Amino acid sequence: MEPADFDTAWQLAERVHGPQAAKDGEPYLCHVRRVVERVRELAPVDLSERCATAAALHDVVEDTAVGLDDLASMGFDDDVVAAVDSVTGREGEPYIELVRRAAADPVGRWVKLADNLDNSDETRLARLPEATAARLREKYASARRLLRAACAVGADDPSRDEPEPATPS
Repeated sequence: MEPADFDTAWQLAERVHGPQAAKDGEPYLCHVRRVVERVRELAPVDLSERCATAAALHDVVEDTAVGLDDLASMGFDDDVVAAVDSVTGREGEPYIELVRRAAADPVGRWVKLADNLDNSDETRLARLPEATAARLREKYASARRLLRAACAVGADDPSRDEPEPATPS
């Protein structure tokens, strides 16, 4: 069997996420598309295709009936399946533990950073009740610091939205 590729991942995402809506009412696939686009901008070239494939699948296991074994049997590479596993929340797991798990995976860290950046986008947060938006801003900011450290994203990276602390001269 040929290994599954990004196109296969995207077709699966379209099929399983197509009828879903995000919390802000937007079609869920819009979020998935933005995560794929963002990860293609951020991830190192040698990981780009695996990151994009995992990004297309990043919520498939968590939010649908598709399991990790299904992804493996469809022919997705082990590192893509492992990345999807690393960004998939487990019942009762604190969010920060999910983030730590994702940060430990060489592909998952980039996918989770791209997901975090989209989830914390002010345009999206503005569509939510203010109390919810404030809670999510805090949740995602602390996670983003951990993910950026794992990805070693530098101060010149366009994904940075927080200033670097001044260093004494």
